[in-house]
Amino acid sequence: MQININIDSEDIIDAAANMPLDEKLKLYDKIKDDITQYRIEALFNEFKSNDLSDDEITEIVEHVRSERYKNNS
Repeated sequence: MQININIDSEDIIDAAANMPLDEKLKLYDKIKDDITQYRIEALFNEFKSNDLSDDEITEIVEHVRSERYKNNS
């Protein structure tokens, strides 16, 4: 059996806001890798250049490490 339901993102956000914390954590675990990948790609695109300085590379690396640390804590 297949059921199709139309739900907009605001309905999903409202439902998530009303979830108990343990359910919110389950939801976060399901989507955190996508979120991290999106943020890393967005940051990388901001600095996309053939002329990256050592400081820019260090900033990107530190950001990625920070994101990974947050996700593993």
